[in-house]
Amino acid sequence: MKIFQKSGNKAFFMFFIITALMFAFINSGYSYQVMPDSLQSNLVILPVPTLGSSPETGFYLGAAVLISFRSPKAQHTTLSTAKIEATYTFNKQIIFDLDHYIFSKSKKFLYQGKNTFRYYPEKFYGIGNSTPASNELWYDYKLIDLDNSVYYSLRNNLYLGISYRFQNIFDLQYPDEFPFVTDEIIGLDGGISSGLGFS
Repeated sequence: MKIFQKSGNKAFFMFFIITALMFAFINSGYSYQVMPDSLQSNLVILPVPTLGSSPETGFYLGAAVLISFRSPKAQHTTLSTAKIEATYTFNKQIIFDLDHYIFSKSKKFLYQGKNTFRYYPEKFYGIGNSTPASNELWYDYKLIDLDNSVYYSLRNNLYLGISYRFQNIFDLQYPDEFPFVTDEIIGLDGGISSGLGFS
């Protein structure tokens, strides 16, 4: 955010205009080349730029590839979809996402998942609702989050499935001194959570 604060609203406005034109250009080429045949096509690939902001990330920008596909031997017309996205934030955070929603050839099985890798510097103030602003602490960590499900079709669009989630927070880095007591804080060294469930 400091970059935009120094260069002012003009730089932000120019960046927004350039990104919007880039988005329009990509979609223009896509609409002419792919859309007329999209009903017959078994594979559609759409690259798009991404941008936005949030309190946790500040301003962010990135790129995503949206993929729709169907097996040529599929016994149904439902498209499977996937999204690959890479994001960089002005808080120096890096995020990679891979989401998918894939049907088998017979549509008896559905594979769904949301998988993420993050390098994510962020602020921490301690535990509780009354932590002072003077507690502000920047720390870094890496995260692998794998959340996937396999469903079986009982009838029509009714599926029953099993889910598995694995989350690993590791490589945590802090300043040499903490501005608050850390004795009661669990997870300062990271950790793994893992489990099965039904859906």
